[in-house]
Amino acid sequence: MKKIISLLAAMALIAASAGAVFAATGTGSVSVTGAKEGETYSFYRVLDLDYLANGGQEAFAYTVNPDFQDFFDAALEKTGGESARAHEVYEYINAQNTADELEALCVALGSYALDRSIAPAMALETDASGSASKDDAGFGYYLMVPEAESGSAIFALDTVKPDAEIANKSVYPTVTKTVSDADETDAETNVAGVGDVLTFKLSSAVPVMTGYTSYTFRFVDTMTNMSYVPDSAEVTVGGVSALKAGDAGYAEHVSYDAGTKTLTVDVPDFISYKDSAGAPVVMTYEAVLDSSAVIGGGGNPNVAKIVFSNDPRTEETDESEEVRTVTFALVFVLDKVLKNGDAYEPLTGSSWMLEFRNKTSGEWETVYSPGADGGSAVIREGASVSLEDPVFSFSGLDAGDYRLTETDAPEGYRLLDDPILFTVNSEGQITDGAGSLKSLAIDITSDPMSSVAETGAELTAGRVSAKVVNTTFEKLPGTGGDGLGLVFSVAILLLVAALIPRRGRDE
Repeated sequence: MKKIISLLAAMALIAASAGAVFAATGTGSVSVTGAKEGETYSFYRVLDLDYLANGGQEAFAYTVNPDFQDFFDAALEKTGGESARAHEVYEYINAQNTADELEALCVALGSYALDRSIAPAMALETDASGSASKDDAGFGYYLMVPEAESGSAIFALDTVKPDAEIANKSVYPTVTKTVSDADETDAETNVAGVGDVLTFKLSSAVPVMTGYTSYTFRFVDTMTNMSYVPDSAEVTVGGVSALKAGDAGYAEHVSYDAGTKTLTVDVPDFISYKDSAGAPVVMTYEAVLDSSAVIGGGGNPNVAKIVFSNDPRTEETDESEEVRTVTFALVFVLDKVLKNGDAYEPLTGSSWMLEFRNKTSGEWETVYSPGADGGSAVIREGASVSLEDPVFSFSGLDAGDYRLTETDAPEGYRLLDDPILFTVNSEGQITDGAGSLKSLAIDITSDPMSSVAETGAELTAGRVSAKVVNTTFEKLPGTGGDGLGLVFSVAILLLVAALIPRRGRDE
């Protein structure tokens, strides 16, 4: 059996005007626009409009569709075998003036038609543009029942302008999703470091809930390589708080499955927003990027959807289309080399400290430090460091500004006088539901740059790299050589000259 979805928002009575001048053909057109592809709209004619010819005079008269006779007999409280007449039905329909009255009539008629499997007079299925139409719809009163939620209203199909367009203004609840961090706001993708706290926002709107006495509206968000920050989920409806930590029953409406990384948030008493159709519904929460984060590649997606009621007579639910954000993490690789002609050879024996400039405070924070005087190394929580001298890899990094300082130089080589400053720039994208890095670059910003021989960026791997060279100490004269003897000879001569008395002074 087909479902009645959102009733008045999903049903429409299309009525012919009683006092209009009728076209001779007695037919018009009906069209549906703004719907989703593949939706079916069924039209039931509850009153027929018949053409009469009597003595050369043209006239039209309503007759009750026999399929709906029992409904109107009961509605008009007919007893003793008396049947409701067409004009009484016409007056009864037009007497439903308020939204609540129209809603009740649509609910009752729709349930009656569906429960009795009454065949519709016509059915329209929307095409790829979300539209459908029929050009030879006979005049009369119609009940429209879509198989999916739609937004429509009471329409008059008159005979002066016998064309009715049903504009679908309330579709399935849909959801959009964005991610924000220290330097990216409400973005579809972002680049972050392991351990960073990210803020996610899911946005929807209050759907038309005509005919419902209760309504399920549930956010479901599944994270990848992230962990939910407890009690961070909040919901607002129309800009007013609907759910936040500390509210009574908060734990009943918010749950997190650490195994599947799934956050579920039910908006409490959602039916209370029945009169606020179209008002924004926004859910925010925070999550931390885990050390298991994928580096580069397809990134770390977060997928969200809404679960919502789809039948006012049952507790059945449906789901919105999924939406996603993607968070990327990067890796920096330092290659310590010795230049040999035009080639570079590995050079072991160095130690390094890497720091990242905090995007909020501007302060330098340690990513990795080898520790002074044999002390323990310092590693940013969650970061991954590989020290396979002379290749040093720092994984799980954000884009931004970095400072690389040599703490120990290879034997026989000078320690770099100044840190190497560099900036990593990167941007992600989502194409056909899959994430990928759109751009990636490393720029050396320190001066001079002579210690950095080469830089590189590998987009798919999310990898930026730098080859760093050291210079040797200038070679001093060797022990016992002529140079050293010359130094000693000069020193002795200077000493003797200083000790010989000057004759003029004694005299």
